[in-house]
Amino acid sequence: MTAVAVHVPTMKDSHRFSPMTTALERTVDRPRVVRELLQRFDRRVTVLTAAAGYGKTTALALAVAHNQLDPLGDDVWLGAEPADGDPLHLLGGLATALDVEPVGDERDTMDRILDAVLSRAPDDVAVIVDDVHVLVDTPSVSVVTELLQRLPANGHLVLAGRALPPVPLARLRAHGNVLELDSADLALDDIELNELRALRKDSDLDDLPRHAATADLHLAAGSSAGVEFLWEEVLSGIEEDRLSALKRAAVLDVLDEHMITELTDGSLDIDTLVAGVPLIEGDRERRMHSLLRDALLARSTRGEMNKARSIAGDVERGRERFSLAVAYYLAAGDALSAHDAAREFALTPTLKQSMEAIASIRSQLTELEPTSALTACYEAMSMFGGLENHVVPKFNDVAQHARDDGDALLETLAYHRMLQASFIGFELPMEPLVNRLDELSAEVPFARGVHAHARSQVAQYRGDADAAVAALVDYHHLGDTAEVVMRAERLCDLGRPEEVAVGLGPDALADLPAGTEIFIAFAMWLRGESPPEFAEAVVGDMIPTVVRRGLTHPTVSILGVGTTIALAAGDLTAARRRAERAREVTQLGVGATIELFASIAEASVAAVADGDDAAAALLDPQHTGLPITVWPLRGHLLALPLIYLTRPETRPVLDACTFGHSMSTAVAAGRALVAVRDGDVEPAGRLPWGETNLLRVHVLPHHLAELGCAALAAGNASARAVLEQLPERASLLRRVAESSTTATCKVAEELLGALPRRPEHEYEVCLLGAPQLLRDGEPVDDPDWSRRPQVQLLMAALLEHRRIHRQDLLEALWPDHSDDAKAAQRLRTALSMLVRILEPDRDSAAPPLYVRTEGDHIVVDDSVHTDIARFEELAATARSDDQAGLPRRAVRSYEAAAEIYRGDYLDGLDAGWAVFTRLRLRSLAVGAMCRIAELTAASGEPEVAAQWAERARRLDPLNERAARTFIQALGASGDRSSALAAANEFVAAQRSAGLEPSADTRRAIERLGGG
Repeated sequence: MTAVAVHVPTMKDSHRFSPMTTALERTVDRPRVVRELLQRFDRRVTVLTAAAGYGKTTALALAVAHNQLDPLGDDVWLGAEPADGDPLHLLGGLATALDVEPVGDERDTMDRILDAVLSRAPDDVAVIVDDVHVLVDTPSVSVVTELLQRLPANGHLVLAGRALPPVPLARLRAHGNVLELDSADLALDDIELNELRALRKDSDLDDLPRHAATADLHLAAGSSAGVEFLWEEVLSGIEEDRLSALKRAAVLDVLDEHMITELTDGSLDIDTLVAGVPLIEGDRERRMHSLLRDALLARSTRGEMNKARSIAGDVERGRERFSLAVAYYLAAGDALSAHDAAREFALTPTLKQSMEAIASIRSQLTELEPTSALTACYEAMSMFGGLENHVVPKFNDVAQHARDDGDALLETLAYHRMLQASFIGFELPMEPLVNRLDELSAEVPFARGVHAHARSQVAQYRGDADAAVAALVDYHHLGDTAEVVMRAERLCDLGRPEEVAVGLGPDALADLPAGTEIFIAFAMWLRGESPPEFAEAVVGDMIPTVVRRGLTHPTVSILGVGTTIALAAGDLTAARRRAERAREVTQLGVGATIELFASIAEASVAAVADGDDAAAALLDPQHTGLPITVWPLRGHLLALPLIYLTRPETRPVLDACTFGHSMSTAVAAGRALVAVRDGDVEPAGRLPWGETNLLRVHVLPHHLAELGCAALAAGNASARAVLEQLPERASLLRRVAESSTTATCKVAEELLGALPRRPEHEYEVCLLGAPQLLRDGEPVDDPDWSRRPQVQLLMAALLEHRRIHRQDLLEALWPDHSDDAKAAQRLRTALSMLVRILEPDRDSAAPPLYVRTEGDHIVVDDSVHTDIARFEELAATARSDDQAGLPRRAVRSYEAAAEIYRGDYLDGLDAGWAVFTRLRLRSLAVGAMCRIAELTAASGEPEVAAQWAERARRLDPLNERAARTFIQALGASGDRSSALAAANEFVAAQRSAGLEPSADTRRAIERLGGG
């Protein structure tokens, strides 16, 4: 291996995602340049090109800092580095800057970057790429070009560097959509030179150069100052030991206490090191001016610089900042240490590896040792974000290469990654691999852990759970973090969640190291640690976060688990939505065992919604591609009772599995379901009915209702308490009564007899707009409904609460006469009419069904639905997708919600109690329409955006967001005169109401050229 020229880490490495702002207090404030740069939010692209020292980075940092005081948009900063010449590395950096988890595929990462920008609409986003000259003559020019072409309308690109990559700007220039600043614009003017003199407290020098860095040095050290001057007049007077330390520190640029301690063997701290030395900038983070660095390095020997860089590499390696460590080692010519640091990082658990760090080290290794096994290993590692179908052959090549080189550790790592990927769904011939790991175990301790993992997996596939568990004793050879994660993973897969994190409860998850909590949380769910309603609240918060990360496997897995949780909690709508989303993500390409989560989710939803036969078809191995031969896979564990019932071929296998208590209970539930269908209720009676959560976790609600009724028939009264906790209990019992065997059916009918009668019709009350009543989807034509507003208001008031005290109802409907006997009579009359409308053929001796009296309360049956519920549900779905960084998917739900909103709540009816509900729902509708307009405008459809914004304005004429979006959409469509007219009309309307437009609205009008 030979050393190559590489990028030396500098100050900007620690500020790759933010400008250097700590030194701005010692920087001339340049309002002239900052004003120019404000236009970055109005132009498609802004370009700053000038030679080194003209202050490009400082000018941008000042512009970013000024924008934070009164933001015109969001600034997203990326300091480019040579490794960004690799498109995957550049995309990873851009994704990280936008708070998006980069994925292994360039196309998917680019799409997530574009969605992240679109999600911030209507805010403008300036994507700043500093030091863009490092991308010249690299493949990453295509990334910059694609950004220019595909960024949403609210996205703007800022490119700063010594030279500009060859990106197509001619068309944008022709349309006035490029802001260009060069050395003439960045040169200091007279005012700025005077400010610089005042800042440096030196007015003796009249003839200062306008080049920022040179002017700064002249003020600091005199008009003849240069490298030689610094040595003769400044540095030569510093004591030898401190000067030597400064030379070593010059390789850093960014100086931190720990690094200086290491470089000086603890003899100096930062304050002592830089005391009295000019051209030191910053307070919290010190850095040397490039002129000082150049002067120190010019008098340093190669040996001195290499020693300092090697020490810096050691420090960064100790901090586990491996990509910086590799760069320092290579700059020092220490290829061996760079190689070793790269190997150490490769061996860390995948949960601690970022795609950006992988891409950075991969880029450096490609120059250092382009054909080595380690470089090939990094190429394979870069695909672990969802491209496992390519990983196994890649790592197989790595293993062969490493074996040829006699590199047992790297060969072991390759096999380990192959095993991880193959267990996700890409099969391997296991026996040769396990045998080879056995051989390697004699040489490499790490191989013992990998061999144990392989033995455990193979034992599971052979159905020997005891051997699979026994192998876990050697997992400590994998390392502390990997041991925790993989032990929990294996115990879940082996059906023994009870043995994971014993003693920990759900509240402890937040305190666990990142990544280690995933399988612990999965184990807690499988063992029934908490009720489904609690789990639904937790997973509802987790899903947007995981989806936003963009990694396909975790996304599909959590959506699959979330589907099961939603079904257990009785939320079929959320479950269906999650199952559909999981299937969508699988289209991006996932391993077979991960895709199984989507299949299980779909089958579970189908079982609840359409029946067990529909689920059986979806669970057919011909559909899933994964039969249960000797042991179920991880996805199967979410639906063992359903699988046992609907796929008879799995029963011998599942009966033979030696699970822990939780999963054994799940199989026993499946076995009991089969017995019930055969007329035998005794197995259902033997289920652990005292463990309510455990049964609800593993058994779908309609199956649990069937088992509960069977258990009661078998004489186990404990099942009654579980039945009482089931959501939609009446409908579940009716399902059992209609489809089960005699004994179970009889119990279900008895339980139903104690409940209100079964609804004969499906009612929906449409309260958005003029009230409508639909019976089985058809409007109810009854004059007592259509001509009596008081009946409509009564129905609305009842639906507002679903269960309300009679006196509260009187106060709502007749607030001034609620204690009058006449008001009570009016209520009785209205109630009588409403009951008759809903049940025109009811036997007078039968109690009312849809609206009934329970003591002093009046109750509306759950079978009566409202358009408000559908509207709010769609709006919530849209917000969830929006927050998860899925703007295009969110728009579809926002549009569906907006179409339901026919008009204001109880439009045309006067009811004081309804005012706040009306305002809340109107606000929700206006917000949805505005959001559609914002995202549509940013997607390049301003005419459509204007239509949605106009709908929002009609609902709320004084709503600033709606008006501003409408004005901006008209302007973006090219109709500037209409936009200004709309702006003037809105401002006049506001002022008539005693209001003034906000700063955002004024700014939007000013951008159009309005006053």
